[in-house]
Amino acid sequence: MADRIVAAHREAGQKDYTCQDAVKRIALSVPGLKDAPQVNGVYNQFEAEIESVRKQYEGTEQWMKAPNGQSTNLTERQ
Repeated sequence: MADRIVAAHREAGQKDYTCQDAVKRIALSVPGLKDAPQVNGVYNQFEAEIESVRKQYEGTEQWMKAPNGQSTNLTERQ
């Protein structure tokens, strides 16, 4: 389901829309689930991991590089 949502958003021009965006949107659309600790916990953990990678690599030669050392085709969120 998330793959279909991502594809639709990307076809609509939102090239940076990710599966994580779709999953959060799905989870937040379920009544009563929006404030569930497990949803917020997973999302907060994901955000913390992104920040950790950013702190480690941003400003270095490895920032936004593919494993082969070339510039990545992905966005930061992907």
